[in-house]
Amino acid sequence: MYKLASGKTRNTVALTTLKKPDGSKTANMIDTLVCMAEQLIPEDNPQDDKDHHKNIRRLTEQPIETIDDRNFSRDQVRQIIEGFHPRKAPGQDGITSDILTLVFKGIPKTVTAIYNECLKRGYFPPKKMEDSQDNSDYQTWQRRQPGPVQVPSNKFAKYRCKVLKKLLINIIKHYIYKIEYINERQYGFTVQKSTTDAAMAVKHFIEPELEKGKVVIMASLDVKGAFYVAWWPAILSIVNYL
Repeated sequence: MYKLASGKTRNTVALTTLKKPDGSKTANMIDTLVCMAEQLIPEDNPQDDKDHHKNIRRLTEQPIETIDDRNFSRDQVRQIIEGFHPRKAPGQDGITSDILTLVFKGIPKTVTAIYNECLKRGYFPPKKMEDSQDNSDYQTWQRRQPGPVQVPSNKFAKYRCKVLKKLLINIIKHYIYKIEYINERQYGFTVQKSTTDAAMAVKHFIEPELEKGKVVIMASLDVKGAFYVAWWPAILSIVNYL
């Protein structure tokens, strides 16, 4: 508001023209945004697949012949549960981390068995009731319909799903670090690495060129939800061969 009142606002130059794959250029902002969306978020239409893509889809549909993971131990489950912040607000079910901790202490064998059964069946709870294949058994852990009458249930909607997620993440991280699959230039979601390490890597890369009097141009692209718009058959095929 101060900048508007004092007349200190500046017009921001926006990119309005891009070169299309066919060689033509976009005519306006809407055309540019559509072009970017088509390139960054392409439609996954199996009818457009070439032989290479068809083979990848076929591989992902075949059963995976791998050794089953080891069952989760009680200690692994306990560490995850005790790692939740005790003062964090609960979900719709009102279950806090303290309550979940007490439940685990009372029936550790049962709680651990629940997660091991999910691991054995390759099952992860759906986010909504309508996403479940069988609505009659209330197979929803992250959301339930609130009402004046509380139905007796042992569904810890928020934390039970979170515990399973963390258990699975730990298994995946252990394996990819064991086989040294993570690229050394992967800074996000990597243990003991941060944006500071990424900035220092850029500095070490451009500093010698700047000392030579050259000009360095860097382009940064941040795609929101990039993992979710990636081509899943390719990701699954890579995971199958790890």
